[in-house]
Amino acid sequence: MKIPNSYFRFFLCCIIFLGINQAAYSQTDTVLSPGKWSVGANFHKGFIIAHRSAMVHLQKHYSTEVELSLLQTVNGSKAWHTDYNFPQYGLGYKYFDFGNQEELGNGHALFGQVIYPMICGNRLRMGIKVGVGVGYVEKPFHIDDNYKNLAIGTHINGFVNTGIRFQFFTNNKFQLNGGIDFAHFSNGSFRKPNLGINLPSLNFGGAYFFGGSNLKQNTNGCTNQKKA
Repeated sequence: MKIPNSYFRFFLCCIIFLGINQAAYSQTDTVLSPGKWSVGANFHKGFIIAHRSAMVHLQKHYSTEVELSLLQTVNGSKAWHTDYNFPQYGLGYKYFDFGNQEELGNGHALFGQVIYPMICGNRLRMGIKVGVGVGYVEKPFHIDDNYKNLAIGTHINGFVNTGIRFQFFTNNKFQLNGGIDFAHFSNGSFRKPNLGINLPSLNFGGAYFFGGSNLKQNTNGCTNQKKA
């Protein structure tokens, strides 16, 4: 299933509108409280890496990903929370259109993830994202029906997701973000062929924050609470 360009434009307009709206009507300069939850969505555009000559024919179109996430910022109860700049951790889900419906179809992934802030400012952060979970590929290799797919031999696979995520906080409830992502499907050679599916992508999106603590923390600029 290919996501129409109209959906992409609608998603982008919603993100921009919400960001401007939140910035315009914010009455506090707080950014991110310890223990705060967030729900987010990101749109990705990328491609399959043909790391073997036997995979070049799988590169039909650009790949599309839609990512949903549920994250929580650590609450500051441990010394390492401050040492690692109050990372976020939680669950992620990704839908994939690999750009080749005939031989790969669509994909899905469910994974745990952590975002470690590396560069922190009052409203802008840059972090490293690491995720591990399980992936599903709709059309794996089949000796009769899908013999050209030499990338993956099973429906169920291991899934790894890494990337660099830039986060801009318009206020204490809304964040715009984007970055570079890398996704990997593999069954660990449990069943061959297993060349693996590797997808780099660019992404953008947003997140809504709720809950959390009102306590002021020494977090090297990664949070910025006002005293209650």
